[in-house]
Amino acid sequence: MKNQNPEIFSQTLKIFSSTYISEDNEEIHRQYISIKKTLNSNPSFQLQSVLNKEFCLYEEECKVIETQTSFLFKDDWNTVSNKDDILIQTNKTPQQFLIKVQFSVIFDPLKIFSVLYESDFIEDWMKTIESSRTLETTSIYRKKVQNFYNLPWPLNNRHSILNVRYYPISLLNTILITSYTPKENFENPVNKGKYIEMVLPSASSWIKFNENNCTVVIILQANKYIVCST
Repeated sequence: MKNQNPEIFSQTLKIFSSTYISEDNEEIHRQYISIKKTLNSNPSFQLQSVLNKEFCLYEEECKVIETQTSFLFKDDWNTVSNKDDILIQTNKTPQQFLIKVQFSVIFDPLKIFSVLYESDFIEDWMKTIESSRTLETTSIYRKKVQNFYNLPWPLNNRHSILNVRYYPISLLNTILITSYTPKENFENPVNKGKYIEMVLPSASSWIKFNENNCTVVIILQANKYIVCST
């Protein structure tokens, strides 16, 4: 909408902030698209949007989904291992390093979701994590977690603070879980005592419910400066 009143736009952002913590994913995205169209027509409103915490968080989420979706459909993966029905692939360029793990299991999909999403279970299947805890729960779909890692030198004494979000995609019988280091931590890593923050550009878990089994695809976008202290 061209030449929108700044006060009306400010009110629109406030409504978006309230909707962001709701359970209505479709309405959140509808409002987000509407705001983006307004910003394209009214560039002077950019500062208002940048100062809105919930809008910036949702925009980060959308970028992570877009990035991880593009990784999912890449056709130049290199197979590292394919045994015991577990496919492990990598994709390496000067700019990034990707890891993809894919497998199918006959198991309750909701239990698989719980294992991949809940902090209490992550230590059971990811042995590189020493401990994990939920720092904040924004809604049933969103939380902020802190992981402490058990990695060999030079990656010892590392921790990460991640935004984690899940998206039910009913049309595809899929649940998508994304996690990433928030922009504020990416730009200014937080060190906790002896622990150095390890930033994670993005990661995703795609859980697809099939008729007789469940297919899981996990994609990790590693930080190319992972060995550095910042």
